[in-house]
Amino acid sequence: MEDVDVDFLLEVDDEVVTPGWSVPPTKGFPALPKSLNRLAAWLDDRFGAGSAMLCIASLRQVRRYLADDELAATVHQRVADRIDGPVAIVAHSLGTVVAHQLLAACKVEGVGRLVTLGSPLALSTVRKRLRYPLDAPLEAGVWLNVFDPRDVVACAGGLKGHVRNAGFDEKPVRNGVNAHSAGAYLRSATVANALRQG
Repeated sequence: MEDVDVDFLLEVDDEVVTPGWSVPPTKGFPALPKSLNRLAAWLDDRFGAGSAMLCIASLRQVRRYLADDELAATVHQRVADRIDGPVAIVAHSLGTVVAHQLLAACKVEGVGRLVTLGSPLALSTVRKRLRYPLDAPLEAGVWLNVFDPRDVVACAGGLKGHVRNAGFDEKPVRNGVNAHSAGAYLRSATVANALRQG
């Protein structure tokens, strides 16, 4: 793991881990640098065994996208090239960061609705690295953020306190055992109803 990833994840640790929380003596993560043990143990303790590795892998992808302008431009172009006519964008995990940044940059037209699922955008560690701020006007008329409070990638919670766009709404859901699963989000009545509305 690169030092920039470790530094990014240590910022997440400072942000989300309960103050005074300490790693149980029996908990260790040999695949991670020792400095990340506290974050990993807290994530597993709070969200369930195995959650830490899912979250850390996802957040490393987010960091890379946010740090690499050339990569971001390539991703934006690929997404924009596939949008033809009036559409709703449904984005999950890293895709929520990509979709938000693409729409904030006004790179596409015809997007009437943005639905974000399991987003890490509530993390200030992520928000402060965005090219366009979270409350920037979007090319989508309506934005619904859906999150499961037990979703490890959405470990900082929802976006309601961070977004002031007029068309923004947020709904918590219960996805069951696989709280971060895109399929679980897509099967929820909340997402189905949002997509039925246009």
